[in-house]
Amino acid sequence: MNQADTAEQRGSALGEHVLLVVNPRGRARARGALDAARLALRRAGYRPELMFASRVRAATGALTARLNEPGLAAVVAVGGDGTVHHVVNALMVSGRDVPLGLLPVGTGNDFARVMGLSAARPAEAVARLVGALPDVCSTKTMPRRPGRRVDVGRVDSAAGPSYFVGVFSAGFDAVVNRRADRLRWVPAGQRYNVAVLVELVRFVPRRYRMTLDGRPSRPRRYLLAACANGQYIGSGMRIAPQADVADGRFDVLTVDQLAAHRWGMVARFLTVFPRVFAGTHLTVPGVRIQRARTVRLELASGAPILAHADGEPVAALPATVTVVPQALRLLL
Repeated sequence: MNQADTAEQRGSALGEHVLLVVNPRGRARARGALDAARLALRRAGYRPELMFASRVRAATGALTARLNEPGLAAVVAVGGDGTVHHVVNALMVSGRDVPLGLLPVGTGNDFARVMGLSAARPAEAVARLVGALPDVCSTKTMPRRPGRRVDVGRVDSAAGPSYFVGVFSAGFDAVVNRRADRLRWVPAGQRYNVAVLVELVRFVPRRYRMTLDGRPSRPRRYLLAACANGQYIGSGMRIAPQADVADGRFDVLTVDQLAAHRWGMVARFLTVFPRVFAGTHLTVPGVRIQRARTVRLELASGAPILAHADGEPVAALPATVTVVPQALRLLL
């Protein structure tokens, strides 16, 4: 019997297990990192268990039930931002303070990027994950490490409550996300950029009414309105470079129409867009950052639109977005 098998048996005897939630669409891409994580967990005395979940809302109930199992030491999101979004929603619904680990192997890994993890360095992610867990092989009484606490965003709408850790957005970013999901023939890291170019020439900015911490503003036409807990969207676009996931506030980003006519707006946007990757766009006229704990976002007129969070569709406006401070414990 080898060392890993012995460690797994000892972890099993203690009832300690770690739930690895995997997006089956990215299973082939995740295989190497997943195998490394399972081996490292066994050596540390934990029993790794797999759960495959591809649709956020459909799987939340099943995952919530798993989170209430006795002896659960941690849950790990093995995938991209969509998988993290799914796991965070289940954690918040369950009310359990189970620590969350990240193994970024998805097409978009923006929340992991905020946490200093990279899909290009899976061994580092595995080491940080396992290193943050107490080693059950060494002692049964070792106290759990507190982990790093971060804020979670809560969205309240007609669809009910949902949660996010990255960015909630309505307008251009939301339609780009929908388009990017359909561009399966485009390399994963470029889908968002291609979707931007496809949607830009047809997008019509809408008039929004926004209320920040109870202070209403006049209706205004925006290309984009977003509540940022994290800094990134679209696989590395630094849309809110000053956002802090632990400061108890959103960075509320709005982008005006930029020009009165469509082609003028397109031309202006194309000059601003490259600056978003470096986070230097905040000095551009028409781009504004405010900070708030609660944001009410609604359309001043016209048909409803669907907002996205963590790249996932979450709610049709109107919606109220609130910071839940220090609600999530991370294994980092």
